Amino acid sequence: VGIVSAASAANAANAVFFMADNAFYVYQGSVSILQSSVAKYVFDDFNYDQKEKCFAAVNSAFGEVTWFYPTADSFEPNRYVTLDYDENVWSMGDLDMGSLAQDSGDLVENKYNRTAWRDAAVFDAPWSTYVTQYKSNAGTAPDVTKCGIMLHETGSSANNMALDSYIETGDISIADGDAFSFYSRIIPDIRLFDVGSGAGSRTVDIDLINKDFPGAAITGTTSKQLDFETASATEPCDYTYSPTGNGSAVRGRARAIRMKISASASDYKWRMGDMRIDLQPDGRR
Repeated sequence: VGIVSAASAANAANAVFFMADNAFYVYQGSVSILQSSVAKYVFDDFNYDQKEKCFAAVNSAFGEVTWFYPTADSFEPNRYVTLDYDENVWSMGDLDMGSLAQDSGDLVENKYNRTAWRDAAVFDAPWSTYVTQYKSNAGTAPDVTKCGIMLHETGSSANNMALDSYIETGDISIADGDAFSFYSRIIPDIRLFDVGSGAGSRTVDIDLINKDFPGAAITGTTSKQLDFETASATEPCDYTYSPTGNGSAVRGRARAIRMKISASASDYKWRMGDMRIDLQPDGRR
């Protein structure tokens, strides 16, 4: 078992987690492979020429280890995968790195990649570094001209702009997908917290994404916006969504359904609890 780069190992929860050339591993007295649902997603689109830039980041406050890595057409780490080692759950995401593609030759401003990380064990919150400006020359590596430091896990904005956030499920089906499903309502369990002072409406969006066959195109999306009417307050407050009647009415039909909950916010945070959907077997019409 090799290691993909010198910085791609992380010490957390009495173990060492590390990234190799084609899998993730953990050392706890002996080395064992981490069962990962994201390995194919990572290593099928990976820039092995820039693999030394991969690095691991520990966010101990949330029990997470994150690996930042470059995709096939990127000079710098532009994607990440995260292991919640307490829950043994993986997640993944990407950063806005389109302007740092390998064939770029212009002076570029970009603030969304990550190049190094320090956990909150040293500071009050995690810090990371990123490339903000570089100029590349044809046939040579980019010449980095400007870098920055980002403070994480504080506030509710993205560098003083609205923070786009979402969580999306896998496919939900009835009877192993043998029957189509008809859904007629959802019962949300959404809470806003750290809501900034001042009355007004804050929103969280729920999308039910329909698909009839594996690998087929999406056949439609049913959307529902949850409006939280917040009261004026001098201190940050919490608000829980309470639907009128017996849930929030939606209507759709598909063999498989995915749920996506999202928000774009700068003065509040949101948390999802146990969401419920009314599903019943149905035909295609």
